[in-house]
Amino acid sequence: MTSAIQKIINYAIPTRELRKSIDWLFEQHRRRSSKSRSRSRSKSRSRDDIIIEPLIPSSTHKLSPVCEDMIEAIRQGLESGESPIKVSDGTGGVYFMPNAKGKIIGVFKPMDEEPYALNNPKIYTSTTKEPYMTKGVKAGEGWYRELATYILDHPLSGPRKNGDDEVGFAGVPPTMLVKCCHAVFNGKSEMSKVKVGSLQKYVKNGYSCEEMGSSKIPVNEVHMICILDIRLVNADRQVGNILYLENIDSPDRLVPIDHGYCLPESFEGITLEWRFWRQAYMPYNLEMLKYIESLDAEKDIEMLKLHKLKISPESCLVLRISTMLLKKSAAAGLTANNIACIMCKAKVDVEASDIEIILEETEKAIPPGSSEVVFLEAVSVKIDSYITNMKK
Repeated sequence: MTSAIQKIINYAIPTRELRKSIDWLFEQHRRRSSKSRSRSRSKSRSRDDIIIEPLIPSSTHKLSPVCEDMIEAIRQGLESGESPIKVSDGTGGVYFMPNAKGKIIGVFKPMDEEPYALNNPKIYTSTTKEPYMTKGVKAGEGWYRELATYILDHPLSGPRKNGDDEVGFAGVPPTMLVKCCHAVFNGKSEMSKVKVGSLQKYVKNGYSCEEMGSSKIPVNEVHMICILDIRLVNADRQVGNILYLENIDSPDRLVPIDHGYCLPESFEGITLEWRFWRQAYMPYNLEMLKYIESLDAEKDIEMLKLHKLKISPESCLVLRISTMLLKKSAAAGLTANNIACIMCKAKVDVEASDIEIILEETEKAIPPGSSEVVFLEAVSVKIDSYITNMKK
């Protein structure tokens, strides 16, 4: 295993149990590769040549039934000779994962094929020591942010219990972390075919909002994604990563995907394209307001720790501030567009967004070396003042 991959794994997966699991995976692959070179190649694919297993944080952690069924179906597909299918668009390495009948049921994103990561299959590569996919998110960190977003997409009833697969408020598809091996994966060496990454349930019959437009979408569907993106500070919400599901017997739905750029370490470079949609200018209804009121950044951070996702202190601070901004703004009657305008730069050539200016001014106003608690209290006062002036 290269030192670059090991460094990212140690950062993202801090538990000794999971690191041992990944080390075992690489060792098993070495042995299988050695055996396969010493025997004649067979047309049939044996089970020993196939590896796909979940990465779970502890022995007490339970996969949801949806995730269990998905990984078992993919395992059967690989064993029957089906191969991961490379996705041509996007900036990172992404693979559709089929079942035994060739039907796509999952989307796999390897850690080391992310934009600017070691084995990125496209033009997005880097030789710098710590390359970034975007400002605030390092290359090789998007895979576990995909899981973090699913975990924090709480259903209306509250955070999911261990092993539960209730659909989240914004409808992020079921997501898990896996280890997988296949010759199709990008990389020059045998060992680079062994991957860890995120696996998400494939959403069928979906068109992107880029293809369908936004005019017909129900207001609540847009607001659910707005709330998710504001809260998790999505640095890359494009119309291409919101799927539009047309239903004959029920209202049309939106499904948000591609969340590797959520929970960044700063508010720099946030992209929220839905802020220009007509629905973003409409007020939240009571159900939305109740959901926003129930959000708790401290409980969210604890949930991520329970799943052994090592989100940095900088990202945790951003989550605390974004949750505070969302709750205060919604309570004051601001719309999703209003809040997005606080978080996003008004123009490309503008140096900073309003929230960045608020944080800079707060930093200057408090004594040097102040604690995070003191900083957050000062930010709260600043946001209150900003919202008051905005409403005048």
